[in-house]
Formats: sequence, C-alpha cells, structure tokens
Amino acid sequence: MIQSFNAENQESTLIARYEASNKEPKWAMSLTPRIAAYGRDENDADVQSAQELAGDVLRSRAAGYATVSPNGKYLSLVLRPPEVADDSPRPARQTPAVPAEQRTTVVVLDAVSGKPVRTVEVSGLVLGQALTSDSLAVETADAYYPAGAGKGRISIFSLTEPSAPPTSFTTGLWLAGSGKSSLLLSSQPAHSHDTATTSTVTQVDLHGKHLATFTNSSEILLGGWVRRCTYLPDEDRIRWEVVDTNSGTVYNEDTDSAVARRVPTGPGLLISQVVINDKGYREAGTPRFWLSAADDGHHHTENLEQFKNN
Repeated sequence: MIQSFNAENQESTLIARYEASNKEPKWAMSLTPRIAAYGRDENDADVQSAQELAGDVLRSRAAGYATVSPNGKYLSLVLRPPEVADDSPRPARQTPAVPAEQRTTVVVLDAVSGKPVRTVEVSGLVLGQALTSDSLAVETADAYYPAGAGKGRISIFSLTEPSAPPTSFTTGLWLAGSGKSSLLLSSQPAHSHDTATTSTVTQVDLHGKHLATFTNSSEILLGGWVRRCTYLPDEDRIRWEVVDTNSGTVYNEDTDSAVARRVPTGPGLLISQVVINDKGYREAGTPRFWLSAADDGHHHTENLEQFKNN
C-alpha cells in the first residue's frame, strides 16, 4: 500500500505491507520526500521539476516509480527530486530544472521486513528503474529521451553487496522491465505499450551485452514476460503470444490466456484455457497452471484455487 500525506509542511509517503488474507499490517514506514508518483493536475507549470514534466515515463509497473523484484524480495521506489528552495518567492522560481543537473534518490526496501537495503543517488532525468533478483538498475539521461543528446545510461547497483560501487553502460533504448538476471530495453517508453503500439524489446545482461531480441512487442509484464504478435501469412492473421524471457518458453494465446497475477513468491503469470462464450467471444476459462518469475519457468499446479476470486 502506498499513500501520500502532508505533515508539518512536508510531503511524505506512507509505505505499508499487509497480508491480503486478513489485511493485517506487517510493517509500515514513511519516506520524505514523497515518491515520484506524479499526477496530471498537480502544480502550475512554473513550479514543475524536469522529472515531473516527464512523469508519464514512470507510470509502468515493470519500470516505473515503484516496482518489485522477480523473486518478490525487494521493493524499489523513486523519490521526488528537490524542485526549488522552500524560501524562494514563487515568481522567482526557475523551471523546468535542467534534466542533466537533476539529482534523484532511489530507495530499495526488503519487502518482508521493510528495512532499507540500499539507497542511491543518481544524476540526470530518471527514465526508468527495474529490479532483478539481486540488483537495482536505474536509467538516467540528460534529456527527456535516451538516444542521441539524451546520452542514456543504465547504472547497476548490487543488493547483495550494498557497499559495492555501481557499474554502468550506455544505451539509446528505454529501460522497460527485467527478469531474474537480465534487463529488458525497449525502442519505445514502457508506458506507451498497448495493443495498438508495437516495439522491439532487447534483452541484455547487467553489463549491457545483447542476449535476445523480441519484435512486435506490445507489453512487458512485471517479472520478465513479453507479450507480442506474430503475423501468420498462410492464415492471413495475427497470433498473440507471451514469451518467458527467463526460460525462453512461448505461450500461444490462441489456446492459452496469460494474465499477470500476484503469486506466493511475487510477480507471476496465470495460464488459463481459452474458451468461447455464448456470445462468440474469447475469454479465460479454467486455470491450468501458474508461473513464478522467481524460478525456472516450470508449471505450478498447486493451490490453483487461490485465483478463483481474482
């Protein structure tokens, strides 16, 4: 649960974990400044920071202001950068801030205990962040885009060795998601992915080395799955499918409905049999199995009843 509030003229965010079964809280904490969950009607244009003007790029579940690791162990939050000095007269405020000069804090918490695991400060406009099972990746740029003059760069921070210095590599693509040990980069920002928009997704390791390419992608799901379309010339139609970038398995959505779900280990995917209803439309039928982003992609059939009310 994430809730923003104002106390003593400070904008803060309450972060809490509770059990879904009985709503009992396990831990809670507040963060100041508040997280970078920008609304569309917040402040007047003359007091907006560069990050707020680019707020849409942090709306993705897989690479936005708040995300979780594939193994469900870590929660990562992008905080709002300082906008202007509190004592500055409103007409004298200089905005927008220069993206390259912006400083932003990213906090990683242990999802079980709520204790901080690592806090980092990055320079430049934050275009996205993602978690693997043991690392934080943050993409920054000198402009509102990573290519060309944006000088996009991805910094990698270890979560198992919090004092280790970061490594980095340059890129002209958008950080859009992650798997257990790899990153997913897109030719378009993650928030623009929908069924009418396709992009090319490139899978790289934590050093920027190319691993795989997925064309005609429409969506990156939290945990490392990519939804894409493939044209079948012999049938003159498009087939939708979901690729598990962790294992390489492809699920054909002609027969399998794939829907992102929370599973006991964290992010997951529910695979159900496709049925045709009485109106002739396709819909998800009986759940067949579920997948966990934390393991090797094997089919889980235990506790399928947990999805009946979802």
